[in-house]
Amino acid sequence: MPLLWVSLLFISGILLAKQVSWPVWVWLILVIVFLLVGLLDIFFKNKLSFYERLRKHIPLAVVWLLFAAACGGLRMAANSPKISEDDLAYYNDKGEVLLTAYVCSAPDRRKDVVIYTMCAVEIDNPFAE
Repeated sequence: MPLLWVSLLFISGILLAKQVSWPVWVWLILVIVFLLVGLLDIFFKNKLSFYERLRKHIPLAVVWLLFAAACGGLRMAANSPKISEDDLAYYNDKGEVLLTAYVCSAPDRRKDVVIYTMCAVEIDNPFAE
């Protein structure tokens, strides 16, 4: 059962990273902090009586679940492409955009589709301020 929770929190970390857009270094600090706290958890598990009683009821420490979430966020932040105004993907869901381009290679004819490779000369957003 702990693998299920760790997997769910890892995926939750990925989804959280898509929403908050924190840089990689923030996720790395979170991973390191949760790792250190998790190691302290292992050390104090049998040393403190109240903590030992608490851990009998909770088989997996919450800090390891947070560690899994931070690892998922780090994974997402590290592998997300950096999209700038020079990329066509930057203009997704931004309204109408005027793209001036030319066909820069021969058409790739396939069974059901023809693929054209375009080289953009200018991207103009008429609604930009």
